[in-house]
Amino acid sequence: MNDNPTNADEQYKLGEMYEKSGTFDGTFIPYNQEKAIYWFTKAAEQNHHDAMTKLSGFYYSKDPQKYQYWSERAINLATNENIRNNYSGGSSGCYVATCVYGSYDCPEVWTLRRFRDNILSDLWFGRGFIQVYYSVSPKIVELFGNTKWFNRLWKLILDRFVRKLQNKGIDDSPYSNM
Repeated sequence: MNDNPTNADEQYKLGEMYEKSGTFDGTFIPYNQEKAIYWFTKAAEQNHHDAMTKLSGFYYSKDPQKYQYWSERAINLATNENIRNNYSGGSSGCYVATCVYGSYDCPEVWTLRRFRDNILSDLWFGRGFIQVYYSVSPKIVELFGNTKWFNRLWKLILDRFVRKLQNKGIDDSPYSNM
């Protein structure tokens, strides 16, 4: 593999090598988080979705601003790609909800984002759920997001859950990250 790749996929692969450590193409690559982050950042700057997701995972408990920045870039990229590809939704800070509702900026998703940010993120199991959700849901949406059964099923579930959250006082007004 090229030691100084300019292609986002190659940069991402190099980041993975440093993240996982091991022998690749006959060369031992030791674990090096700093180098992994460097190469993931290079790839993410070229709109590599998986690299953005990796970075948000690295920064999750270390740097909330960078976590939010990379999470939202990954979310917005996935959402825009899904909409361009005629998904009936997308993926976003609520990947499945954005897929189902078709927008990252709608009252239902604003409610779910507030639930995530104001309730789940304050609980240890909530943070664990968020981390698992962000690592699994993009692939789920990629595989099933354009199917009618997926969207119908999740719309029923999410509509009920959003109603419950709103009845408990969680706001559905436009979401501000400020």
